[in-house]
Amino acid sequence: MEVTCESPFKNAVILRVEGRIDGNTGPELEKIILPNLSKRKDACALDLTRADYISSAGLRVLVIAVKAAKSSGSHFSIFGLQDSVREILDTTGVIPMMMIFPDEKSALESLKK
Repeated sequence: MEVTCESPFKNAVILRVEGRIDGNTGPELEKIILPNLSKRKDACALDLTRADYISSAGLRVLVIAVKAAKSSGSHFSIFGLQDSVREILDTTGVIPMMMIFPDEKSALESLKK
């Protein structure tokens, strides 16, 4: 898994994930996401366009991120789900608790609000 970080505007970050989010890479992703929800950031969007797999450990990271955003007053969203990843999120029932957008443009618009 590779993660790159972009800041499209002040106090916002997009984290672009490439590869698998699983038991080996999930803790690394958590260490990247959580500081971006608590340190001078009002908004964090996770780009999963190039994430081709997510395990239960990866789901755990997303749920932790949603809860961290809620408790810190930050905005956390996800966009660009591949069908295989969306199916896993849907099957596990976590989609209703997450802000999921189809593409970067709509995710960025939500960050500006």
